[in-house]
This record gives sequence, structure tokens and C-alpha cells, in this order.
Amino acid sequence: MERLWAEGPVSLANLHRALAEESTLAYTTVATELSRLVKKGFVVKSGAHLETRYAAAFDRASFVERFVGAVVGDLVGAHRAATIHGFVAAIANDDAALEQTLRLIHERRNRS
Repeated sequence: MERLWAEGPVSLANLHRALAEESTLAYTTVATELSRLVKKGFVVKSGAHLETRYAAAFDRASFVERFVGAVVGDLVGAHRAATIHGFVAAIANDDAALEQTLRLIHERRNRS
């Protein structure tokens, strides 16, 4: 995702080339991960064949918010009490985080 944000729409070959400078990822691994990200809606694919380009579907902040929301949603679904206890333990001594959490809960409840 970092490369997609930095470079904008990019071909699979160019993305692989850029990533290969930092690691030993196989071309097929990059292709597979891009396909998964497209299916999840995090990456958009445009063009066809040699003109295919991939781009981030969201800016970094929106991506993080959606990604974290999905992870937390899955955790709450599978381990509700443990997730809530862990979250409370993480923010219990942080007044700013606690205030922000209460404000967001209040906003969400008033939207419904």
C-alpha cells in the first residue's frame, strides 16, 4: 500500500520492480496480493492486459480506519469480551483517548 500511495497508479511489473529493491518478493506473490487487495476493495484495477494499472482505493487515513475497523469488528465478533477488555485496558489511563472514544460513541448513537 505504501508504494501505491507513493507512486499512484502503477503496473504490476513496475510495482514488483520497486518492491524488489527492498525485498525478495516473487512476481507471483505481488500479483496474488494485489488481486486479494482488489477483491477486498482496498485497491482499484484499471486498464487491460499490458495497460493494467493498480492504485490505492483510499488515502492512507481512510485505509487505516477501514482496516482497523474490519479487524476490530472481526475480533469483537469472535472474542467480544476479550476485545472490549483489551481496548479498555489500552485507553483507561489516557484521558484524551477516553474522551475521544466517548465522543465517538455519542456521535454514532445520535446518527442512528
